[in-house]
Amino acid sequence: MDRRQIRSFLAVGEHLQLTRAAHAIGLSQPGVSYQLASIEALMGAPLINRTGKQLALTLAGDFLYRELRRLCLDYALALADCRAASGAEPPGHRLEEDALPDFRRLRCFLATARRLNFTKAAQDMCLTQSALSYQITQLEVAVGQALFLRSSRVVEMTGLGLRLFRYVETFMQDYEALVRRCQGLRDQVEGSLVLGYVGGVEMQFLPRLLHDFSKGHPAVQVTTRYLTLAHLFDAILLGEIDCGFTLLFDHRHPDGLAVYSLAREQMVAVVHREHPFARRQSLRLEELRGHPLVSLCEDMGRPGVVWHREVCARVGIDFDRAEFLPDFQSLWLALEMGRGIGIQPRATCEQHGGGHLRYIPLEDPDLSFEYALAWPTKGANPCVDVLLGMLPLPGAAFLPVSGAPLAKSGSERRSAG
Repeated sequence: MDRRQIRSFLAVGEHLQLTRAAHAIGLSQPGVSYQLASIEALMGAPLINRTGKQLALTLAGDFLYRELRRLCLDYALALADCRAASGAEPPGHRLEEDALPDFRRLRCFLATARRLNFTKAAQDMCLTQSALSYQITQLEVAVGQALFLRSSRVVEMTGLGLRLFRYVETFMQDYEALVRRCQGLRDQVEGSLVLGYVGGVEMQFLPRLLHDFSKGHPAVQVTTRYLTLAHLFDAILLGEIDCGFTLLFDHRHPDGLAVYSLAREQMVAVVHREHPFARRQSLRLEELRGHPLVSLCEDMGRPGVVWHREVCARVGIDFDRAEFLPDFQSLWLALEMGRGIGIQPRATCEQHGGGHLRYIPLEDPDLSFEYALAWPTKGANPCVDVLLGMLPLPGAAFLPVSGAPLAKSGSERRSAG
């Protein structure tokens, strides 16, 4: 990147209008456009979004503008420090121009400093020796003193040359890291993501997942919404949320939704610690026949209530005789009071339950369910695919012991539903 490119891009980033930017730096508007195009080609990423006369920086463009300004300021301060050390000042009309780094010139300086041989340094830079010497001379004019002691047999760095070398070596590393980071932003997604959750096992990993997602995709605004199991699917289909973590029973979900299963887990029976079942290592569902049951109402957990009704009917239990509670607080209070037995996921028990309860595994093979992420099959938010690419988390440490994490790419997960 040369000085004209830097001046053009910084002017556009400041004014966000080609006419004003061109006027500020004394170039024509086509000239500024050409410089912008050349920088975008160098970075391999679009830096500017154009809407009529008004411009807006892309994610990569905003990053480059902020970091390039910082580098230019650092360089100007270092150059001023070298001038002060040399006890000389260049002509006044050069001050503003010299404050911008010329990266090609700095690479020539580094090559010469490392080789201490103009011929070999010129070969490294694919330049003639005279062209390399010109670049070094211009840099020496900028700092106000010789950087190399030249003789017919040897080239040595001056004290100022060594001082500048130490700075420029780090400076160029920072610049190259900036270019790589900017190039890496070309595939970044932008926009917003509204994610729903029901407060199950996902609470063990969701904070870390969203932290990593936001860190890796800072241009995406993430919003979370707590929803009941009864309303999460509808919220996705109505477009109120983009995706949601939920529970699946017999892998059922409405048409129009895709799902990715994170893990499968068995239900447990939740009993008071003084209940006769509290000492049992496991139970069969049919053993609950004749015992009072408590459950969330259908307004809170309709898919789960429907499924409970079906599996209980298979062993002769009328689930409709259960006591139905309007919310989790009421449900767990009833369980703590010993008013009945609950059939719940272990993760939910550990999140809401208290010390007076015992969780007894249910042996019945059809009493398992899935933790899953759901999203619409049509018109899905592109950010959902990025989120899918981050599931499961490394090591799948958030999953229950019985869970079976499925390591797939985002595209493979899209077809999993």
